Amino acid sequence: MPRHAGPRPVAQGANDARVVQAEVDNIVASLRERGTPVEYLVAEDEGRGFRNPENQCAFFRAVERHSAEDLGGRGA
Repeated sequence: MPRHAGPRPVAQGANDARVVQAEVDNIVASLRERGTPVEYLVAEDEGRGFRNPENQCAFFRAVERHSAEDLGGRGA
């Protein structure tokens, strides 16, 4: 079973009408208070879902780093 070494990627579109950033801020703060490493990505120019290719790439890089660390592989 993976040991979850790397930070968990959490992504938020700052303009998401369904899940407001303050709610995600609280979740991230709670995780960090418990000692869980979190890589928190906030895209100021996004709403629900990441459509901007630069934001998508940043999120996929974070997931790749997390997966590589958790699974013992190599990341970019």
